[in-house]
Amino acid sequence: MTTAVDVDRNTELTDDQVRFYEENGYLAPLRLLDDRQLQEMRHRLEKMICDDYSRADELVSPPRVKAGEKPRMIYFQRAWRVDDMFRDVVFSPRLTTALCQLLGTDAVRFFHDQIFYKPAGDRGVASGLFVLDAHHAGGAHHVFHVPGRCNAGERVPARDPRVT
Repeated sequence: MTTAVDVDRNTELTDDQVRFYEENGYLAPLRLLDDRQLQEMRHRLEKMICDDYSRADELVSPPRVKAGEKPRMIYFQRAWRVDDMFRDVVFSPRLTTALCQLLGTDAVRFFHDQIFYKPAGDRGVASGLFVLDAHHAGGAHHVFHVPGRCNAGERVPARDPRVT
């Protein structure tokens, strides 16, 4: 199988990047794809959401947008199972090496992918609900406000800090 992601470049994060992550809880940007690869993934995603996509039955919650229909916000899973390029990104040393460094482990396990397709101008919002206790010291999820990207919020812990 030919790898669609360049795996020959240096894949390790710098000490400054790891330190930034430890101090702030996120790391950006981490460029996994060049512009050509990103355009190719967008093209493949556009095909994947179509009603006539040949492998739609292998997706979890396949979108099936009919020809001429304007797609709205879409969520589905298993893109990595139906497309080599999506799989290559998931298992790219550029991603897995960085995750191992940030998590302080020798290996990471892939649970599943999630594709959130949100066309420009769609006012839909993607959110998550975490039902297990999450503590900041243990790597709790956070929601970040990205200036210019949305109209709400600031960094908020997934677990209410008032609850003990």
